[in-house]
Amino acid sequence: MENSRREFPTLSTALGNPADRAGFPHPHSADGGFYIDTTFKLLPPHAEAKAYLEAEYLPEHNGRFARGAARPEDYHRRAPGAAELDRIFRLESERAVSPDRVVRYANRFFQLERQRCHYAPAKGKVVVCEGRDGSLAIEYRGQALCWHEIPAPAKPKGQAKRPVLAAEKVRPKGVPPPDHPWRQAACRGRESRAIL
Repeated sequence: MENSRREFPTLSTALGNPADRAGFPHPHSADGGFYIDTTFKLLPPHAEAKAYLEAEYLPEHNGRFARGAARPEDYHRRAPGAAELDRIFRLESERAVSPDRVVRYANRFFQLERQRCHYAPAKGKVVVCEGRDGSLAIEYRGQALCWHEIPAPAKPKGQAKRPVLAAEKVRPKGVPPPDHPWRQAACRGRESRAIL
């Protein structure tokens, strides 16, 4: 097979003479589109498809749809620098500062150091920022804070369990305690009935 491309009939030629239908809306189109005379081709290997794209399709497509710039000025912004990219591509997580000025993040504890200004008050909210390289920064209202990592606080040792007293036992919901006035009135009623 010398010519590996095969041409198929176009939609408009299959439906009739394209000259008769050119410029008229498609009867079954919701948006009132127009018939387009398109030739479908089978393109075998990648190299031939690329050659077809560059030689035939792109010039025709650009000739139909390309538009010149309204003004010659270029309003694209400059590419951001490395520092700005690091600030953009980082994970930010809001955390509360404990009363002893400790911030917990990913099961790690960070002690905030005292500063003259831009310090985070206890129970205030700070943002923990984790960079792409794993670096951490803690910010309060956009200002970086000084901190150092501390070991996890020691867990309190388990206290010896004391026996649960009868008064501390959980009673079902809706049942009053033994010393409730309602129970006392019922006991007095039983006693007066027993005496009679």
